[in-house]
Amino acid sequence: MKTLGGSLFVYNGNKFDYCYKEAIDSLLALCDKVSIVDAGSDDGTAQDIEKHIEPHGDKVVYTRFTNEQWHAQEGCQKLCYFTNAAIDALDTDWVFNLQADEVIHEDSFVHIRNAMEGVFDTYRVRRLNLWKTPAYMLDVSQERKPCSTAVVRLAKMPSHALGDAESLAAPNLGIYKDDLDLIQIFHMGFVRDRKKQLKKMENMMVDIFHWEMDPRAKDCDELIPERFFSDDDIVPIPRPLPRFVQAWADERHPKPPQP
Repeated sequence: MKTLGGSLFVYNGNKFDYCYKEAIDSLLALCDKVSIVDAGSDDGTAQDIEKHIEPHGDKVVYTRFTNEQWHAQEGCQKLCYFTNAAIDALDTDWVFNLQADEVIHEDSFVHIRNAMEGVFDTYRVRRLNLWKTPAYMLDVSQERKPCSTAVVRLAKMPSHALGDAESLAAPNLGIYKDDLDLIQIFHMGFVRDRKKQLKKMENMMVDIFHWEMDPRAKDCDELIPERFFSDDDIVPIPRPLPRFVQAWADERHPKPPQP
């Protein structure tokens, strides 16, 4: 039976409100082995990861880098370097790479395992970019998307990420059963705590990519979704949230009380 590894890196997951524990849980539920990298966090994330993975013993490979090692990498290479460090710690036949603000939907597990038996070495999957609340996702044209909705995350080993680590290198690329929606990642990065979302945006745009801060995010103390997209740009998510992240979402976006 072909083995599947999960890979993920985290940097300051608490400070920037990543759903990293929920992401790890989705990988643990899917994979035979999981490789987690802390990329030099200085906000308690590394210690929280240790506690979270302790019950899973040898199923998890955990690697810690120093804050100096994080800052030693420049630009988007940071993201690629630590993603590949997580992948390189695996000895499985395949890898599913996840980012720390994403969660795999449990309905996709069977399709991921089936895809590994197919003729391709790498596969595209669907990433749903949730927006405003966890009940909605963006539905906009390609040029308006803040990040890609079709990403390469399932690959035969050895494999590596390229560029900003949004996707894995893609030789012999396929789509499982010609339907991207059979394998879905829920991207929770735009529905995190809005104050921390603004800090995360600044960290990503200014500190990592060395861009100017988006003017739509200036002069406010939390991210204001309506400055970026209108309600005409969002649609309901196609299925309930992954079970791993429901409590996380409810904590940040409490449901109104029933009459």
